[in-house]
Amino acid sequence: MKTNAQHLADLMADPGDKRHGTRRGVELGCKCRLCCAERERLNAKRRDDGRAKAAEKAAEARAKRELKASYPKPPARRKPRKPSKDVCTVDAILLPMMGKPSIDNEARVCCVCGKPATNKHHIVKRGAGKLVVNGREVAKPTVRLCGMGNASGCHGEAHDGKLHFRWVEAVCADRSSGYVTTGGHWEFLLLDEPAKYQDALAMDGWEAL
Repeated sequence: MKTNAQHLADLMADPGDKRHGTRRGVELGCKCRLCCAERERLNAKRRDDGRAKAAEKAAEARAKRELKASYPKPPARRKPRKPSKDVCTVDAILLPMMGKPSIDNEARVCCVCGKPATNKHHIVKRGAGKLVVNGREVAKPTVRLCGMGNASGCHGEAHDGKLHFRWVEAVCADRSSGYVTTGGHWEFLLLDEPAKYQDALAMDGWEAL
């Protein structure tokens, strides 16, 4: 059996060989004019076939995209709401005072009796619970009171249940503009005997602080 090199030698030695100008002549690597022309024709056909195949694939991909775009879009899925982080462990009777402004003065004197004072008393006790709204803890208001720690002076009276505070809500409506302003002020009640806060609220004698 002849090798391709032997077939090529026979082909080049015989100009009248029928394989000149055919695919077989091109495959053997013949350099004659007929084989070169056939080689160029085959290469051109191969390029045209490649371009046609690429164009066909591009058309198929474009048709798929257009078909997909014509489908109705599913409704947007809403993200599940995060569980609320609000917390309230404060007694309802104390809630009106939560978040209200603290009471202090530049003179550093007791807000009740006017004596020199260095202590700040939590109107709503620190251990009275916690109020968290929209993820933020609401502060407990404080007031400057006199006394050594919580054992004497107005500070001691507050811890003994003889001095109480309350927030009085005030609403002001401007008839000309229609605006409604809400605010309020602090009041205190100083007693001779200790009393529970709910009982003190029902008593008379409250004064503006």
